[in-house]
Amino acid sequence: MFMIDAIIIGAGLFIFGGEKTMYAIIAVYITAKMMDGILEGINFSKAAFIISKYSNDIAEELMKNLDRGVTSLFGQGMYTKQDREVLLCVVSKKQIAKLKEIVRDMDNHAFVIVADVREVLGEGFIEHRK
Repeated sequence: MFMIDAIIIGAGLFIFGGEKTMYAIIAVYITAKMMDGILEGINFSKAAFIISKYSNDIAEELMKNLDRGVTSLFGQGMYTKQDREVLLCVVSKKQIAKLKEIVRDMDNHAFVIVADVREVLGEGFIEHRK
């Protein structure tokens, strides 16, 4: 969809000029943000799965700097057969960049999976309804 918009706006630059093209870019941006809000909802979050040799240190930093809980899961690498600790941390969309920065600064070899989360119930997110 974005590619089609870009082609149309690019063609519009030559036909309508720079000022109207800027208005078109702004309109496409606002429309995209509104669609994100409609499709993802206002409480859209991200879940990060982090595999690192420095799991405890990373968990402490995340809890201290992001004020979010971290859950430790235990897994096994099927290729290496080594037991691994997997951290799970759910953060807001605004916090994901900081989370990745913290992990990268502490272990630039960490394996990080970031997934979209549609709804989170519990402390720090949406309270459970009775």
